[in-house]
Amino acid sequence: MNTLDKVKLFQSHSPDFFKDDEIKNIDSKHKDIVHAAYHLGSRQGKNDSFGKRSWIQQNDISVPLQLRLDALQMVGLKEFGKKIVSYMVNMESDRFLKSAILDDLGILGQIGAGKLVLENPVSKTPGVSDAYFVQGASINMRWMRYLYLCHQILHNNLLKDDEVWLDIGPFYGGLQGLVKKYLPNVRMVLVDFHHQLCRSYVYLSSLYPDANHIFPDAIRSIKKLHDLPAGSFVYVPAGDFAKISHMSCELSTNFVSFGEMKKTTFLEYYNSNIFQKSKRSYLVNRFVSAPFFEKTYDSESIILDYLKEDKKTLFFNIFPMHIYLLTKRMLFDRSEFRPISSQYFELIFSG
Repeated sequence: MNTLDKVKLFQSHSPDFFKDDEIKNIDSKHKDIVHAAYHLGSRQGKNDSFGKRSWIQQNDISVPLQLRLDALQMVGLKEFGKKIVSYMVNMESDRFLKSAILDDLGILGQIGAGKLVLENPVSKTPGVSDAYFVQGASINMRWMRYLYLCHQILHNNLLKDDEVWLDIGPFYGGLQGLVKKYLPNVRMVLVDFHHQLCRSYVYLSSLYPDANHIFPDAIRSIKKLHDLPAGSFVYVPAGDFAKISHMSCELSTNFVSFGEMKKTTFLEYYNSNIFQKSKRSYLVNRFVSAPFFEKTYDSESIILDYLKEDKKTLFFNIFPMHIYLLTKRMLFDRSEFRPISSQYFELIFSG
């Protein structure tokens, strides 16, 4: 099937596909994302925008311009021309971005993930539009984040090959696609908005067409996640999380988005039975969601909200990926290149 046919199939098994904007307490960032997704895609499913992994609201965080034939072939002459124009306008941004990419690549080498980088060129993945070619590898910022997380999951033995993994907010399923390559029998439960799950289905079904893909309209019939066929992908809309929240899993994860949600929404996920009763949890989120001097998100969450007395900390540190990335934004009536307003912590615990 082509992308449009996959989108139509997913929508046909998602009766509430166009109702995510009715969910209460969505934070402003994700409300804008949902509205933009619905605006771009038609309600009749004639538009394939729901199947694109990079779109106007979310992407792979771009890459610096490279005058290479493989870079041109990947996006086509028209898009490559746009990149040249963008580079001429934003040369300073490109320089900072290149430096940040090389720093992230160095971090991956430092932790022993170099083999993982070489084994998984982003330029060979479905729907890719941004890749930077360096040191025999092809990468981009988001892909290196997924490579880091995949390494941590494998290196710390956070999953066995017959277990269940719950991930809140997988975007297009890039991390799931990586982990499945090395742990093919893990049952992966993806929780997100419908349009993001659709992107995940398009991506993951391209990589693993023979896997068992369980659509939203089949969630109600699941009694135990462990009873599902090995290697299944389960696509759970955010509005249907309650249908699985009482179940169990071995690994629960969230990367970045808990710190972007309103605190009440974050706590509904975090304090659920499936999250708190999981054998292991892996989190990457902001120390402070909305620092007083730059209230990035409409959230009150801080690191103290993640700490539980009944959990044993296995790993805690500053999340190193993208830490040297500078973004140009307006603050105090001045547009300048600045680091993020709050760093991210990386926390692995058992309980």
